[in-house]
Amino acid sequence: MISFLKRSNPFFIFLAVTFIIHLFLPLKWGDDAVFSAEAALPLSQFLYGSSRILTDTMTYIFNKYNILWRLLNPCVLTLLASTLSKLLSVRSVWIRYFVCVAVAIPTMAIVDAGFIATTVNYLWPVTFGIVSLYIFQNIAAGKKVPVFTLIAGIPLIVYAINMEQMSAVLTASLLIGCAYLFFIKKRFHIYPLIQLAISAFGVLYAYFGNTSQENSRMVREIGRYFPEFNELNVLQKIELGFSSTMHGLTIALRVPLAAFLAFTVFLAVISFKKKVLISARIASLVPVAFSVICAVYNAVKPIESIKNFRLTKAEYLFSPLFDILFAAVLICVLYTVAHIIKSKSLTLASYTVLAAGMASRMLMGFSPTVWASGYRTFCIMIISFIIVTVIILNRERTVAKDSLVKTQ
Repeated sequence: MISFLKRSNPFFIFLAVTFIIHLFLPLKWGDDAVFSAEAALPLSQFLYGSSRILTDTMTYIFNKYNILWRLLNPCVLTLLASTLSKLLSVRSVWIRYFVCVAVAIPTMAIVDAGFIATTVNYLWPVTFGIVSLYIFQNIAAGKKVPVFTLIAGIPLIVYAINMEQMSAVLTASLLIGCAYLFFIKKRFHIYPLIQLAISAFGVLYAYFGNTSQENSRMVREIGRYFPEFNELNVLQKIELGFSSTMHGLTIALRVPLAAFLAFTVFLAVISFKKKVLISARIASLVPVAFSVICAVYNAVKPIESIKNFRLTKAEYLFSPLFDILFAAVLICVLYTVAHIIKSKSLTLASYTVLAAGMASRMLMGFSPTVWASGYRTFCIMIISFIIVTVIILNRERTVAKDSLVKTQ
């Protein structure tokens, strides 16, 4: 069996397995049950008041014709796994298998709004956004990108910006990338500017689409989920984004906590295996201990002081103590990553990825559905954990190979 897996293409096996699984997934629950009923309406009525026209159109089509989603979603999952592997230059077949499994578990486990609704509105934009960044990476590296890939990349990034979090991440990433390419590398290419223009348009469209319409989504959701949302100032919304994110990662017994716990346990194991500085080993245990203690305590006696949630209506509650503890947890994670990798460029890359993941979730502090949207809003952040894990695994593999060569 091991020999077969080693000789086989991990992505082909992944596609086949996920395709079989998708044939039996239940699709009539959560938001999908609502959208399935609304799919009987004309498309124009289904899209009334929508700020995500493209993704909502696909939601409409897939709820009307389920078989299309069952056929296409495994392809998107495989595209995400293969693109991440290429983006991170993964050569080990076992690390590729890890990427496949790591991608499948969280993306298919955070479907708290129904399989179709969640994947089309979160997984697909994230996947197409990462493909867009992979295209940019090749251009920045001076590689020749096929014209077909460049053309196909335009509708992909247009789809990606339908997710507000992804449009913000793409805009920030491409802005920094274009500045690096043009001013540091002294290399000009029109395509990254097109990507940046599209992603920036996505940010502006999301803002005005959610706030300026008479029956805008923002107006509806404030009344339904967070009546006092408009009373919060910018600093309070930032704090809300931070505390709600860390609450999901370290306290709430859901998928984000499992992902963060798996990531921090991995960091702790590598730290002790590599015998890094004692301070780094101690730091690696802090996030694990904090998450376990808080999660167990919260299961017995809910920690309401930072959950900001009361039944169906959210309230803003500020807890300085927990913000300080959360910040300490993050500092310990960053300190551990730096001592494990021991490479300035890779450490900077890891910090950038984690910052993008954190920022993407903190943006929810500017939405009245910061709690109501559930844990699918952690999608980008969970992907950032996977990316940093792969960076470390690649680094460990390279170091091991170098050591083997030296001993020979």
